[in-house]
Amino acid sequence: MIQGKLVAVWQMPDAAAPWLPTEFMLGAYVTRILVAGRSGAVSAALAADPSWTQVWRAPGGREWSCLLGLLQHMPGPLLVVVGPDMALSPRLVESLQGVRGLPAGATVVVLRGAGAPGWVGPAADQLFLPVMSGAGAGAGAG
Repeated sequence: MIQGKLVAVWQMPDAAAPWLPTEFMLGAYVTRILVAGRSGAVSAALAADPSWTQVWRAPGGREWSCLLGLLQHMPGPLLVVVGPDMALSPRLVESLQGVRGLPAGATVVVLRGAGAPGWVGPAADQLFLPVMSGAGAGAGAG
């Protein structure tokens, strides 16, 4: 179970749809928040899902601060998914790991991929490198 952890998930370079580690997640989250960019294909696919409680599009520093403050008051269990086109700072990674007041048990999934900003700051609690069968599965092998 990844409940209460910060999880990094690397997407395939040609992924047009996101992969979330649902088999390791709770079946139902009361609050589901997506933080995504405005133009990436994976972020657009995520935002099209109507089950999000809130969608934050390309927040800057002030919006992140506001969101982190609001998360403390959201009903749980809480899921926050950060799209692959969102840049993270080391301080923000610490905040998302619960160091600075995320509710206990909040699950944060940060999607990364080719062409996306990399990882900065403290290591994630869990790391997923999914291998999907089909087109592109053998790309980069060797």
